[in-house]
Amino acid sequence: MEFNSGVSMFLPDSIGLNENDFDEEDHEDIVHEQTNQNEIVELIMAAFEGHEEPSDGEEEDDDDDDESLNTSNSSHIIVNEHELLNTNNNNNNANEHYIQQQHELLHRNHLYQQPLYSTPAVSTPPPLVPPSASTDVRRFDDHTQYTYPRYQQFDEHNNTEQDIQFSTKSSALVHYQNSNRQTNNNNIASTGVQYFDSLPTIDLIDPMQAQFMYQTSSMNSSDTQNQLNKFRILCNVKERKINELENRLTEYHEKYNSDLRVLKHKIELSERAKYDCEQRYQSITRQCEELIETNNQLQRTIKDAELKIQQLEGNKTQLEKKLDDAESLIDSLHRKVNELQRFESIARTQQDCELILASTREKHEQEIINLNEKLQITQMNLQEKTIEVDEFRVQLESACKNNEKAIFERMETISHLNQQLHDCQRQYTDLLTSKSMETFNQTETKRQLNRMTDDKEKLENTCQELQSEIRTLRERLGITEHEVDKDLFGISSISVNELSSINRQVVPHNSTSFDNPNESLISENHHLKERIDEFASNEKNLIQINEELQRQIHELTHKDTINCDETIITNSIHMEQMHSLTKEIEQFKKNYSDLQEKYDYEKHELHTIIEQLREDIVDLDKTKQLYIDVCQEKNSIEDNLRAKFEHEIKIKLDDLRRTLEKEYNDKMLYYKNNFEQDNQILKTKYNQDLEQQAKELNQDIERMKINHEKMINELNIELDRLRVNDDAKDRLIYIEKEFEQLKHDYSDLNLKQKELINNCKTLEDENQNLLQTIEQIDQEKIHLKEIFEKTEEKLSNEIIQLNELIEKQKHELNYSSKQTDEIQIDLKQNLEALQTRIHNYENAVSQYEEYRLKLENNLQKITQQRDTNKMDLRLTKEMLVNKENEFNQMKLNYDEIENNLQIYKERSLQHDTTINNLQKQIQQYEQQILELNQTRSRDIQDSNIQGDGTIL
Repeated sequence: MEFNSGVSMFLPDSIGLNENDFDEEDHEDIVHEQTNQNEIVELIMAAFEGHEEPSDGEEEDDDDDDESLNTSNSSHIIVNEHELLNTNNNNNNANEHYIQQQHELLHRNHLYQQPLYSTPAVSTPPPLVPPSASTDVRRFDDHTQYTYPRYQQFDEHNNTEQDIQFSTKSSALVHYQNSNRQTNNNNIASTGVQYFDSLPTIDLIDPMQAQFMYQTSSMNSSDTQNQLNKFRILCNVKERKINELENRLTEYHEKYNSDLRVLKHKIELSERAKYDCEQRYQSITRQCEELIETNNQLQRTIKDAELKIQQLEGNKTQLEKKLDDAESLIDSLHRKVNELQRFESIARTQQDCELILASTREKHEQEIINLNEKLQITQMNLQEKTIEVDEFRVQLESACKNNEKAIFERMETISHLNQQLHDCQRQYTDLLTSKSMETFNQTETKRQLNRMTDDKEKLENTCQELQSEIRTLRERLGITEHEVDKDLFGISSISVNELSSINRQVVPHNSTSFDNPNESLISENHHLKERIDEFASNEKNLIQINEELQRQIHELTHKDTINCDETIITNSIHMEQMHSLTKEIEQFKKNYSDLQEKYDYEKHELHTIIEQLREDIVDLDKTKQLYIDVCQEKNSIEDNLRAKFEHEIKIKLDDLRRTLEKEYNDKMLYYKNNFEQDNQILKTKYNQDLEQQAKELNQDIERMKINHEKMINELNIELDRLRVNDDAKDRLIYIEKEFEQLKHDYSDLNLKQKELINNCKTLEDENQNLLQTIEQIDQEKIHLKEIFEKTEEKLSNEIIQLNELIEKQKHELNYSSKQTDEIQIDLKQNLEALQTRIHNYENAVSQYEEYRLKLENNLQKITQQRDTNKMDLRLTKEMLVNKENEFNQMKLNYDEIENNLQIYKERSLQHDTTINNLQKQIQQYEQQILELNQTRSRDIQDSNIQGDGTIL
């Protein structure tokens, strides 16, 4: 609670009295003073009468009225607080001594303090104000008329008070301590009055009270002074009251002004609302009048519309027929467009297939050319080898003849030597028999000795020749055969050394034979016997050596047969590889045929999908017909809306058609450009690969030529060597067999080549058939384009006719609108007569509302149908999207086919690598043949050496 003007004061019953000074003599003076004080208080109360503020309940009702006053008072109080703080800070030091005196006086008068507003029966305490920001506790000083607030703090724990004093010299504090004092907060909050038990405390001390108390405290002051003091107090109180009343006046004036403003604002708002309501009322009346007019006009228009409907139904039937014809034409055009798209897609696929077939054809042609070149090269090699074989045969025949001649000559020499040995033996026997006849036949013996010496010389010469031949044969055997046993060569060397020693021993004996003829003859006989024995032993050793050499020759022939078997096995493996390659080629052909079948199957599926789409289009046509039948049953408004909606649909369909055609053309151009670019890239790559392959083939041919020349030179050298050998016949026969096998293989290769050529011819025939079909399709395309152009011209003419009909209908509608305007003018003249029928307006309005509801229902139906048509359009769009997805899937399948073709190309390249490897293996095989020929030549040389050894 706020008390702006109420001042609670407690004045002591006696001022300036002590407990010890209380006497009976002075009792009368005290009573007189108390009466004077009571009179002063009554005057003060009379001044403050009716000045207290209402309680909380009243204040709650007037809070809104007092807000402006509180704001002004709060601002005034804040200013006064700042001034009081400044003054109190200056006067604190001066007031300390004075406050102590006041405390002493209060302590003395503790027992005599009583509340001022007491009655003789019951003492009721005055209302006390708790300190707050809005309490108006003021004092007026004599010198300054500023107010000084006093703040009070309550200690909740000790239930005591702490007085914070802001006062001047005349301010005093009266404080009575009572331990039994209790405060009731609820009563304070509700009533704003503070009650005390027996000895209440003075919470707020007014400076006027202090002035009154301390001016009347002296016992020696006169009554005049007391009266002056009373008048001063009363004047001060009146001044305070006047100021408070002025403040209240200003506050009430401000409040009154604010209330006036609020009321004026409310009045303006109410006037505006009134004006708005009047305008609304006028607008509603106008709308009612307009509705009446529109109702009448609608009734008239309904009658006119019924007549027009009867006229338009005939036109509608005609237009529906024309629309049906146009839709049938549009459907046929759609079908033709779809067929054209299908033919274009087929043409694209055929072009792709043609390109693929052309690429495969070129590859097959190149492979055939390469195979033909390889076959020609192999044929040339075979011819050269046959020529070489013929030359080798001639050389072998000549070598065989020469060997036979040499063998016959050696046999003749051997037979001649055997005859000479037999002759020597006979002579020796004759000499033994003719020992007794030596003396008689010395001349004959001399002759015989001369003959023997001649024979010895001849034998020595022949032995030297044979030794030289044996040495040459040993050197050849040491070069060719390292696997011959050393014991055999040791035996032969020992026998040769013995022969040389015998020959050396024979020479000195011949020299000494002239000295002692008989001894020499005997010694010669012994030597000849020993020689004969040595020759016999040497013959045995040579026979053993020949046997061992024959064994070695058999082993070498066995090894040659094994090598030949290995070569045959390798050739068979190569033939198997060739067969496997041919099988793989057949598998590739089968795969190609399977891919073609898949392609045909996918074509068939696409045809089925297109037929399904056609069926869907037929269903859409049926829905359109149903829509037209439903539209025939509707009112004129629905017909107009349907016409507008159909016009919008046609525009949208045209836009969609144009957009689809643009997209289709753009995609066609894009795919054509990509296809041309891919073809150019493939052509460039293919040409580069062909150039590289041609370069590699030329290099291989040059290498083959160089190797062939080297082989020819080596074979010529070997033929020169083989002319001397004897055992070349068997190996040449083996080589002839191998050449026969090669010829057989060559014949097989020729047969395979013929088969490949036949397959290529069949492929070419198929390609020609495909080209013919493509030409037929192109002709059909041209024919369809012509038909499409003709149909477009027809449709354009029909559209022009329809536009003319629409313009005629517009003219008719304008004429009918003019007639309706004239009728409306006539009806306006008749409106004055229709004013009497306003009381029937409500019934007409109800009918109008029912009719409006019907129209709304019809509009809802139309909107639903529009939504269904939109859904149909969305479905068609989705169908188009699905078609595009299927087209993309076809593209993906085409990409997969291209990937398979690339894989086939890679495999063909792998087969080319295998063919190259086979060629390399053939070259290795030829090198092995050359090595075998070299080994055979060496074996022939060894056999010749062995033959010479046997002769020796």
